[in-house]
Amino acid sequence: MRIRIRLFSDESRIATLCNTRCYVWSPINSRYKSKYTCKTLKYGGISLLGWGEIREDGYRILIQCHPKLGSQEYQEVLCIGLSALCTPKMVFMQDGPLCRRFSLTLAYLDNKNVCLVCDWPAQSPYLNIIENMWALLKKNTVNPPISTTSH
Repeated sequence: MRIRIRLFSDESRIATLCNTRCYVWSPINSRYKSKYTCKTLKYGGISLLGWGEIREDGYRILIQCHPKLGSQEYQEVLCIGLSALCTPKMVFMQDGPLCRRFSLTLAYLDNKNVCLVCDWPAQSPYLNIIENMWALLKKNTVNPPISTTSH
């Protein structure tokens, strides 16, 4: 039996502002001094929802998605993404969010003759190589300097 080439997909939110946890060690009775505090920003910046797929041979595509990805929007993304990288001899792997399990989405994939792995676990970085690609992309997204003044 010949092993088919696998095509991995996933979506992820990418933000230009990311408040990471910051630990500060301060002497007793000095916790509110400015040199022991970290500036944070609750709102602002740009947040994009991206959908990507990567073949195990390294070919990949990244598509900006609608901020709220429902079945119809997901099918529009699949129309672009699958036509770019998928061939009849591939197995398409996606995890199981609701927009991917809708009967209309599954019917769309069936109509396109896509060989689909249906029981793929969600958020499994050890199984889905695209999770590593998202981590690298987010790591290389540079935060702009925080400002409390308006321009």
